[in-house]
Amino acid sequence: MVSGRPEVDIDMENNDKISYSEEIEKVVNQKNTSCALYGTKECRLLNMESCGECPVSSMKREKQEKSAAALSRLMEAAPPEEIEPLYDSSVCRLSREAGRKAECFALFDLKKPDPEGNWTIALGRKELEVKGADMLLPLQVACSNKCRKKYRLFEYLPSLLAIIIAAVGLGVTTMKDVHNALFSVARFMPLLVMIGFALLSLGAYCLTKSLLAKSMKKTMITDVNEIPEVKKLMSGGFSEAAPKRFGVSRMVFSPVRREHGVYTQIFEKPRFEDGGEPEVCGIMPADVPPEAEDGDGAEDPEEK
Repeated sequence: MVSGRPEVDIDMENNDKISYSEEIEKVVNQKNTSCALYGTKECRLLNMESCGECPVSSMKREKQEKSAAALSRLMEAAPPEEIEPLYDSSVCRLSREAGRKAECFALFDLKKPDPEGNWTIALGRKELEVKGADMLLPLQVACSNKCRKKYRLFEYLPSLLAIIIAAVGLGVTTMKDVHNALFSVARFMPLLVMIGFALLSLGAYCLTKSLLAKSMKKTMITDVNEIPEVKKLMSGGFSEAAPKRFGVSRMVFSPVRREHGVYTQIFEKPRFEDGGEPEVCGIMPADVPPEAEDGDGAEDPEEK
C-alpha cells in the first residue's frame, strides 16, 4: 500500500545533533529585552552579534547598570564617530607614503584615569571593589603588510641576535680546551669571558633596536601620537596603556578587523538619536525609516 506521504528513514543520532544545534542557535540569537543596555547607544557601542554572545547580557542588573555607566563615560571621552576612520580605511594609516593599501590591522590600547570607575578583586566567595580604575580604549588601525613586516623585524631581529651571541659565548667557554686555557690564566677568567659575552649580547640588542627604530621612523609612524585621531584623544587625557620601547609604540597585528566589541562598528546604516531598538544587538535596522515629527507619514512595515 502506497501512502500519500513518502517514507523517511530518520537517523535518530543525526536528528538529535540537528535539534541540539538548532536549540543552541535559538539560545545564542535570543533577545534579552530586560538587559539594562538593550536598544541603547551603549549596546550599539558593544556591537555584539546577538544578546546571547554579549557578556553584559548575562550579568546581574546592578552590574549591567555599572557597565552601562562605564560605557557611557567611555563614549563621552572617545566618540565612536571619531574613532571609525582609524579602522574603516582602504589605505594604511601608519605609512608615510600616501596611498599604500591597507591589508591588516595594528592593535593597541589607550587608557585614561576614571575616578568614577572601579575594579573588582575576588577574595574567595566575596568581591572587593576598588575605586579609581582606568578606562581602557582598545583601538585598531588599518595597516599595510610592509609596515607590519618592518615592525616585526624591529620586534624579533634584536632578540634573535642577542640569543645567538649569548649562545656562542656559552658554547665557547664550555669547550674543554678553551675552558682549560682560560682557567690556566686565572680561575675566574671563564666566568669573566661569559659575562663579557652577556654584555656584548645586551649591547647588540640595544644597538640593533635603536638603529631599526630610526630606520622605521623614516617610512612609517612608530609613535601612535602622530596619528591625528589618537593625538586628539591624548590631548583629552588618554595615554598609551603600554610604555614605548626605543620611542616605538607597542602594537600587535591581526590579518582581519575585529568585527565585534567596543569601537568596531561601521556607521553605514542610519543611526537614531533617540536610541531606537535595534533588530539585532549593536546593529541598527536599515529598512526602518525614521519617525516623522508629527507621528504621521511613517510607513508601517506590515502594510508592505
